[in-house]
Amino acid sequence: MTVAVVDDDLSVRRAIGRILSIGGYTIRLFVSAEEFLSSPEPYDCVVLDLQLPGLSGLELERRIHTDDPRTAVVFFSAFADTKKATLARRTGRLCVSKPADGQLLLEAVARSIQARRFGPSD
Repeated sequence: MTVAVVDDDLSVRRAIGRILSIGGYTIRLFVSAEEFLSSPEPYDCVVLDLQLPGLSGLELERRIHTDDPRTAVVFFSAFADTKKATLARRTGRLCVSKPADGQLLLEAVARSIQARRFGPSD
């Protein structure tokens, strides 16, 4: 399974990448939505920050969903819990808090991938 991490903070990208690598995922790190979109590789899941410079995380999620609705997305944000809950209801995506508990992040990625593969569209 390959997971892309999109966050403009280098230390956050690396930390999330390490957690996901330990969890057995192949990872690719991207500094921006634009850099991610220039990558032709398909991903099983994209972990992305909501507050990216340029194209926002929410805008990137919309593009991902349009291009391939089966790509799982997990938002990663420092937003307050009420904003994250609203976002999760609106998009149907999981939203993990920054700083993340590694186990919670791994569980969110696994659940998101499973939901996209074996969801109601099958």
